Amino acid sequence: MRLATPAPRLLAYLGSAARRTDTPPEAAEARAVLADRVRSGLGTDPAARRRVAERLTGLDPEWDPHSTVAALLAG
Repeated sequence: MRLATPAPRLLAYLGSAARRTDTPPEAAEARAVLADRVRSGLGTDPAARRRVAERLTGLDPEWDPHSTVAALLAG
């Protein structure tokens, strides 16, 4: 997983890769790494999950949509 790829672009790719049969094996590995980061970064904290949802849906005017997944998950 490339750390510099903008989060929305990376998430869109990995989401579509999950539904395809011709996806490279590295995509499944990247999805697993991402899932682990989400679990460890957000856990069950409703405020953290809300913050990420607001960022992804454009409701957080402070968040740069070209930011990385690490920035997306950061508090």
